[in-house]
Amino acid sequence: NGLDLCRRIRRMLELKGVPIILISAASRYNDPRDRIEGLLAGAAAFLPKPITIDELWAEICGVLRRHAPDPV
Repeated sequence: NGLDLCRRIRRMLELKGVPIILISAASRYNDPRDRIEGLLAGAAAFLPKPITIDELWAEICGVLRRHAPDPV
């Protein structure tokens, strides 16, 4: 599942810094505890369905801002 995949990616040194956004596969993952579990697994964000393209785009932009390298 996505949580297991996220944990595995976080253990891979070459991918450790890549931000991951989890999107629930079903509405049953709308419990706030699911979001917490996703974030603890290493996701930068956890979005429950249903989600609009505008919400997804806003989250992607926010994650990229938060994970942008510091200017030199």
